[in-house]
This record gives sequence, C-alpha cells and structure tokens, in this order.
Amino acid sequence: DEGITASYKFIQKIWNLNFIILDKIKENSAENTNNELDKITNRFINNVTTNLINFSYNKIIANFHEIYSELLNTLKSKYKKENLINNYSKILVTMMPVIPHFASESLELIDYKGEIKWPSVEKELLLEQVCCDWDAVNFDPEWNGHNVNQLYFTGSDLCNNDLCIYP
Repeated sequence: DEGITASYKFIQKIWNLNFIILDKIKENSAENTNNELDKITNRFINNVTTNLINFSYNKIIANFHEIYSELLNTLKSKYKKENLINNYSKILVTMMPVIPHFASESLELIDYKGEIKWPSVEKELLLEQVCCDWDAVNFDPEWNGHNVNQLYFTGSDLCNNDLCIYP
C-alpha cells in the first residue's frame, strides 16, 4: 500500500516536471548556456540501459529519481528548444519500458514526431575532465608489498584531458 502511494506521488512529481519542461520549450532560448543537459541525458540512458541488461529494476527506479533531481537543477540554465526536445524525448523513450503511458502522453505533449527507438549513448559525453589545483601527484603502485614503478603527474598533465573518469 505504501509503495503504491509513493509511486503515485513520484509520477505526479514527474508529471509536474513535464509541464516545467514544456514551459522551457515555449521560452525558446536563443542559445544553450552549457551542455549539462546532454551529459545528464546520456548518463541516464547509459545507466538505465545497463540496469535493464542486468535486470536491476530497483536501480532503474533510482535512476528515475536521479534524473528528476538533475533535470530540476539543470533547467535553471537556458537551452534551445531543439536541444530540450531532443534530450527530453530521449529521456522519455528510456522511461517507456517502466512507465509507458506517462512517456507516451509526454511525447505527445512535446509534439514529438520522430521514430520511437532506444536512444544510443554518446560515450564522449560520459567522460569528465578532471582538473585540480595540485602542482603534482606522486603515485606509488605496489604489487605484493613491493613498489613497482613510481608515477609522477604534473598539474598540467592532470588538466590536459589526459586523465579522465568514466562513471
């Protein structure tokens, strides 16, 4: 009983978010202020795809809660109408296996006319540059208690896209 109530409340929250996104689409900003929307969309598609393959359905619901929060924060920035529709339609198609009626209604509201197929992940948007204020980093890897090699990275090495984190 509590699970059904919680599910209903969350669907209401994302339904309200849907109208916030529709308002942002109507604003039709002249330019994108950043590419954060593209990044969170790709991260969401990647996570949901992985969790579907692994039959981790509880994690998919957690991904839905994450994308809700991230979209609320990201929508404070300005985005072009086309970028919003493109990314939001990908998010909705990704939600279709779990909440098909919501996704279909939302796609209809944004007047989506494209083919409904599983979105592909743009791996380059999943990579994040790591920058720091460190002058240098010493890294001493060990194997069975013995130092193997000493690695030394300067601050410029760390900030030149040479070191990436894959989430």
